Amino acid sequence: LRGLRCVVLPLIFVSIAVSVMDMLGLGEAGSIVGKTIGLYMLTTLTAAIIGVVMSVSFSSFYTLKDGQGEVVTPDIMLGCTTNGEDAITSYLTEMGDGSVSCVTGGDAGQASTFRVDDINGYFAVSTKATGPAKLSISESLRDGLFYQLVPNNFVGAFADANFLGVIVLSTAVAVALVKLEKNMPDEVMWTRILTIQIIEELVHVFMMIIDWIIFVTPFAVTSLIAGAIGEQKDLAEVFTQLAWLVAATVVGLVAQFLIVYCGLYLGFIRSNPFKYYAQMIPAYATAFGGASSAAAIPQSLACIKKTGQVPDGVASFVIPLGATINMDGSCIYIVCGAAWMAYQNGIVPTAGEY
Repeated sequence: LRGLRCVVLPLIFVSIAVSVMDMLGLGEAGSIVGKTIGLYMLTTLTAAIIGVVMSVSFSSFYTLKDGQGEVVTPDIMLGCTTNGEDAITSYLTEMGDGSVSCVTGGDAGQASTFRVDDINGYFAVSTKATGPAKLSISESLRDGLFYQLVPNNFVGAFADANFLGVIVLSTAVAVALVKLEKNMPDEVMWTRILTIQIIEELVHVFMMIIDWIIFVTPFAVTSLIAGAIGEQKDLAEVFTQLAWLVAATVVGLVAQFLIVYCGLYLGFIRSNPFKYYAQMIPAYATAFGGASSAAAIPQSLACIKKTGQVPDGVASFVIPLGATINMDGSCIYIVCGAAWMAYQNGIVPTAGEY
């Protein structure tokens, strides 16, 4: 999984750049981008609505638990002396006869811990269930969208796994390269843009590397799941509650596929959608086994190319973009998971909170 995260972002960068350059060469970039973003927004909106419907429908099966967190009392240790580096070397300690004296840190023990009775509420008393942070819509848009779209560091966008920032940067690089190729500066000696060829070669290089990584990914995913299950104490209760969450998510995914995807295909293509989607089964299997839609990009591109229904330039743009920002399945799961976790913490979501 670490290997996938390492390679997927560079693959997205070069794939988007190549597809944008191809579309600019055909003069259809604006039309394709507009239609793609519009469809992505529509399917994501319907996914969110389906997620809410599934959460409300299955909420009666969730167990409403006590949401009170465990109070963390204010315990303190009082230092007596320090060394030259301001590190505490001895603590005030209660002796066996009830008196107190300073004892070195290694010998202090439990008798050096004192509990504060905060009668006027001067000290903060924390709990292990502090609740979610409150963010306004403007703060969410600023921090979650605009700051992501415009990174303040080119390399930092890759280091921080900023998918939106990488897509914006790759688009900008592609546009600049196309314009440079069409308007070659007079003062330069070179006659072609080698950067374009390098980017096209990197697409094939990264796809080859991802194929190697995907081969061992199912073993890694199985190990992670087994480790998470082994840490649970009451497996029966965990599986019972998780089963309803899984059921709500799966029913939502099926509804999204049958109603939205098949409906859109019938509306635009006017043919049997199941024949087309059946050709994408290897991509579905890769995404499921690798637990990552981004990791399935190479397989998705290969499946679409075999159908012969989508131009390569369009597929190279739509697939990497959709795998990173149009995750309808994640949208349904996040809505269902948020409602499920609310019940696990003693919160019944209201209509406004949904």
